Parts: sequence; C-alpha cells; structure tokens
Amino acid sequence: MYLNDEMYDVIDIDEAIRQKQELITKAKELSEQETGDLIKAAARLRKKWRRIPYWESAYEDQLAQEFDEYLGVVYSRRHLVSEANAEAKRALITEVKGYDQDVPGTMLADSLERWKKIGSAGHETDDELWKEFAEARHAFLEKKRVYWNERREHYDEAKAIKERVVEDAKALVDEENFRKANTRFEELLQEWKDAGYSGDREYEKKLWTEFSEARRAFNKKRGAYYSELHARQKEAHAAKTALIEEARAILENGSFSREDTEKMKEFNQKWRSIGSCGRDKEDAVWKEFRGVMDEYFGVIRGNREERQARYQEHLGDLRSRKLDQIASQKRQIEHLRQEAMETLSEREANEINEEIADKEEYIAELEKEIAELEEKA
Repeated sequence: MYLNDEMYDVIDIDEAIRQKQELITKAKELSEQETGDLIKAAARLRKKWRRIPYWESAYEDQLAQEFDEYLGVVYSRRHLVSEANAEAKRALITEVKGYDQDVPGTMLADSLERWKKIGSAGHETDDELWKEFAEARHAFLEKKRVYWNERREHYDEAKAIKERVVEDAKALVDEENFRKANTRFEELLQEWKDAGYSGDREYEKKLWTEFSEARRAFNKKRGAYYSELHARQKEAHAAKTALIEEARAILENGSFSREDTEKMKEFNQKWRSIGSCGRDKEDAVWKEFRGVMDEYFGVIRGNREERQARYQEHLGDLRSRKLDQIASQKRQIEHLRQEAMETLSEREANEINEEIADKEEYIAELEKEIAELEEKA
C-alpha cells in the first residue's frame, strides 16, 4: 500500500474500493452523456481517482481497468461531443439573432448562462462562436436602444397631442353652439385614443381628469340650457292652451258681439307674444287655435245683414290675419332654425329642415292670397 501525497489520513481498503466504485458509476454515466463539457468532467473524475489510496489488490486493478474503459469512451467521443457543443452554441446564436425589441433583457442574461453550460467545442471553434455570439448580443442591445428611442419620441408626441386636446376641451366649455361643441368633444376623445400612451401614467391620469372635468362642465351647461328651454316651452304651451279655451268659450257662447270680436282679435296679438312651445307641439296648438278663430270669423262673415257694411273691414282683417300668420310662420321658422343648430341628431335636423320648407311654402301661399285680397279692396 502507498499513501497518496495529497492525502493526510490513510483510509482502509474497503473505503477505497467504495469510493472507486462511485467514480466508476459516474464515469459510466458520463460515457452515456451527449452534451456538456465531457472532457473536463472526465479530467475531474480522474483527478479524484488518483487521490484514492491504492492497496495493490487484484480487485483494485480490475476496477481501474473498468474506470479507464469508461473514460476511454468519453475521450473517443471527444470529436462528437465537440460537434454537438458547437451545434448547441450555433443554435443559441441563431436564437439570440431572432430576438426582437419586445424580448425582455432577462432573456439575454439567460442566454449567457445557457452558453456557459454547453461545454467546449474546441479552443479555436469556441473563440469563433463566442465572437459571433457576442455580436448577436450586441445587435440585440442596439435594437433595444433604437426601439426605446423611438418609443420616447412617440411618448413626447402623444403627450403633446393630449395636452392640446385638454386645452381645446377647456375652450369648448363656453361654446354656445351646443351641437357643434358636442361633435368637437367626440372628435377630441377620438384624438386622445389615437394618440396612444404618453409614457407617464400619473401625468396622463392628470390630463384625463382635466379633460373629463371640461366635458362634464359643458354637459352641465348644456343640460341647464335645455332644462330652461323646456320649461319656457311648457309655460308657452299652457298659455296657448288657455287662450284656445277662452276663444272656444266665446265661439260657443254664440253672441258674436263687437266686444267678443275685439277679444278674438286681441287673442291673435297675445298668441304672437307668447312664444314657441316647441317644434313637437307648436303646429298642433296653432292648428287648433286657427280652427276656432276661423270658425268664429266665418260666422261673422256669414251674417248677411253686416256683410256689405263690414266687407272692407273683413278684407283688412283677413289680410291682417294672413300677415300675422306669415309673421308667425317666420317666427316659427326662426325657432326651428335655432333648434336645427342645437340638435344633436342628424335625423332630427333633417326633419326640422323639411318642416321649415313646408312653412316657407305656406308663407308663399299666404302672400299670394294677400295679393289677391289687395286686388279686391
């Protein structure tokens, strides 16, 4: 028995044999592997073998022969292992070259760790492949740098657009043309969405809050206007309905006195002073009122005893009524045009324009009738 120079304690033969059997098992496993730095691993196993004491037994010689056979397989496969390692490294290079700007930087660090685990492909080949691997990693980092520079430019552009959108929204709060302003708010909202992310979540949240506040202020102002408008229209409808009832009461009374006739004429004046009760109700109440008035004055005109005496007065009254009707129609047209500017619905705007055309046609008919009356006077 001899003592290995690197050992300080002598181990018995049983322990030495156990350790050598363990190394043989590892050598066998190594001989079956196809990847990794097998040559270095074999060298480490041989170094450990040499540290184990040799007791000059035949069994130890047998173990040594088995150990050498397994390592011989490893050394004989050195070329195949080197080629496999080279292929593994080339595959990793190809993978890194395929990285785009969206790949996280941790992937690059992971690729380096994987490279280290592959094993040698031969000194010269290792140097060549490492150079190519390093260039692929550098290209990826450059791609990332360009990408983030472009992103920063996009962020600056998006930020400028959203700041401008907020300023435009604030300016719309005082716009009196509600339809125009509402359409512009929708356009600004789309511009905000199209601009994309500005790169600063907190600042963008602040801008969005300002934009939302401006839109709420506008909606509140618009709502107040229409509430007031509807209230006025409701009062006008109630006043005109009451006027119709008074006129109908005089008609049904049947006295047709001069006093009643003067009251009916006054009703025409009051009607014009009340104002519109809204596009959806104005025509209906006007038709009802005109029906009562026409029926009353029709009876007056039918009185034969007064017909001749009041013929000229009748013509003037009829002409005046038609002028009143023209004036009323023109006022209604003005109201309709205002509503057309304020409405939010294209369909409703088209309906209003059709109604305006009908009233203008009716005015032309009235003017023609007035011209005929003037010829008779």
